[in-house]
Amino acid sequence: MYNSIRLSVWNVCNGDTYGGNKQVNKRFTDNRAADILQILGHKSGVTVASMAQKLSVSERTIRNDIRQLNEDLGGSAAVEGNQGRYSLRIFDAEQYKRAFEKICNIDGIFGTPRGRQTYVFGELMRADAPLLTDELAYEMNVGRTTLISDLKKLREEIEPFGLSVVGKTSKGMILHGKELDIRTYVLENCFDALYSDYPLDNDIQELVREALKQKTFEKQVGERFERYLLLMMDRFLTGHFIGKLTDAYYNLTANGEFFQLNKLLDRIGGILHVDFPVEEKIFAFLPIAGMRTPADLGSVQEMGLDETIGPLSEKIMEQIKADLDISIDPKDFAEEFSYHLMFMINRLRFKIHQPNAILEELKTKFPLAYEMSGIAAKVIEREESLK
Repeated sequence: MYNSIRLSVWNVCNGDTYGGNKQVNKRFTDNRAADILQILGHKSGVTVASMAQKLSVSERTIRNDIRQLNEDLGGSAAVEGNQGRYSLRIFDAEQYKRAFEKICNIDGIFGTPRGRQTYVFGELMRADAPLLTDELAYEMNVGRTTLISDLKKLREEIEPFGLSVVGKTSKGMILHGKELDIRTYVLENCFDALYSDYPLDNDIQELVREALKQKTFEKQVGERFERYLLLMMDRFLTGHFIGKLTDAYYNLTANGEFFQLNKLLDRIGGILHVDFPVEEKIFAFLPIAGMRTPADLGSVQEMGLDETIGPLSEKIMEQIKADLDISIDPKDFAEEFSYHLMFMINRLRFKIHQPNAILEELKTKFPLAYEMSGIAAKVIEREESLK
């Protein structure tokens, strides 16, 4: 259903372009039968050669698929050929709808509003031209009213991310917003649905595993890094560049760990025959810059502490003393607390959302410490202008 890194790499290496942007094959589902039905549903008189080229298979494979399709359609419709050109002819609309749903596994993809909204967002974020509502509804095999309702919910959900769907349903819609905000929305809401079937290529994955093996980062950091890396490569290789960032992002390049990541991405770029700009490398670095503080600080000491963290920590202790008349001697945990602050501030600054699964438990079991954290939050908001 969605573009894979393998397809992206193939097209970049072969110079396939559209309107000046790198293109990948747009797939409807992960099975060719559904692809063929979609192609024939949009256009009649399609040659086997054009379908084979579009789906990156041989003409013989397409002919075999058509024979199997005609069996699976069970008389409700037929893929008919005339002088080398094929069309879809429907005899029983209701029966064909059921066969179509079975072939395309529609229940799994479009059976819920969430699934439909995710599909629409995926189509919008990859589109090179405005998308028509009627065409989307046809692809999803849903009514126009249903799709408009799903679009309304999607618009409400993406608004807090600074994104919007602009245009009229009859003339075409586009996704409007910054590339960084699009990626943030994907990571928080629909990454698994859009990318779970397309892991990193084996050669790239081996490089990543070797790089992570040399670190003692927690498993979750490696998993999040792979997500960011996969999303970055897919978007960059398909012509969706992150562009200019604010100064705070570029400051991350001075981090000791960024030097190691830079070398890794240069090696990956060598495999793909592309040069990743510094902005794309910074994006891939974000899950490291905003990790949760590990139990073993030795794994992050190469990163170095931001020079503002020490004074900020002191101001927090002073405010706790003033508000609660409690003196804290941080000598036993000063380094750990400082790294904790730095990573947390990075998460706030760069919109890296990591829910705290034990928040309610902390409130109940450690009420005084939780009250101190509230004071710390006010100091951070005042000093760093971060909510």
